[in-house]
Amino acid sequence: MRYQTLIADELQSKTPQRVAELHSDQIREKISNWLALDELQPEIFLAPSGTDIELLVLAMVAGMQSRPLVNIVVGPEEIGGGSKLAAAGCHYSSELASGGEVGV
Repeated sequence: MRYQTLIADELQSKTPQRVAELHSDQIREKISNWLALDELQPEIFLAPSGTDIELLVLAMVAGMQSRPLVNIVVGPEEIGGGSKLAAAGCHYSSELASGGEVGV
């Protein structure tokens, strides 16, 4: 409940986007600290699901490569249903977040 109250208080003086940015930055910093990555200054991406992050990272890396890309998913039995399609570079749903449709 404490966290919800904190966010509600912040929304009194900040936009929802700014509150999300601030908390996302704090989460990234905590992840970096926990993994002792501070010296490396990594880019840490947050996503609502493993499927979403799989597709995001694959798209980013594929755009930087001129050679074929191999994506290895460790423990495929431990991931969500859409992750296997996302790992192959395919969209995992016929519906986009915007409400539009895409071919699977």
